[in-house]
Amino acid sequence: MKKILFLIASLSTFLNIFAQNSNALDTEADAILKAVSSKYHAYKSSKIEIELNIELPDNAENQKIDVVAWFKGDKFKLELKDQILITDNVSLWNYLIKPQELQISDYDQSDPMFSPSIIFNLYTSDYVYRVKEEFKDANGVQYKIVELSPKNKDQEFYKIDLKIAVDKKEIHSAKIYEKSGMRYTYKIKKFTPNPELSDSFFKFDASKYPVVTTSDLRF
Repeated sequence: MKKILFLIASLSTFLNIFAQNSNALDTEADAILKAVSSKYHAYKSSKIEIELNIELPDNAENQKIDVVAWFKGDKFKLELKDQILITDNVSLWNYLIKPQELQISDYDQSDPMFSPSIIFNLYTSDYVYRVKEEFKDANGVQYKIVELSPKNKDQEFYKIDLKIAVDKKEIHSAKIYEKSGMRYTYKIKKFTPNPELSDSFFKFDASKYPVVTTSDLRF
């Protein structure tokens, strides 16, 4: 579950693509990512409805998880069917809905399990990218698949595919390929730019969520 939450939280980084990469192999991919970056960087906040599809090796049935995520700077809130994760960039609240359990800890941006900015480095000189496919769907929408590959071969994943609607300069989906054979695909079902989100939205409100057990691990 921690890995799933990390993958969801890191989605925000796909919407804040680093605009320059002197090591890019493909100038067309570079231009596409810059255009998408310019659009998304203009947003101060966002709400994203996501469908996460997890493919397991040797398992015919995939796992699907619906998530609603809100982002504002380094703050984020994630709502799953049975869990809510909130951070104000100082504390991290992990709420399990069914047992009504709350765990509070210090928020550590360097922790790759929970930092939504951890994948910003995908678009630095540590990665290369290229346009590997382009097509139109049944509605005539032009898509291009931009593949990102890490130079560091010790990474758990060996590539990420971004499906981009070229004319709209929007990310449709992202697929992560792990060496283990696992595949994570998250499709953006709905993206709402610049929703009004107060700072208090990114703090746990006990009046909205009944708590039976609380574990406060903050120092």
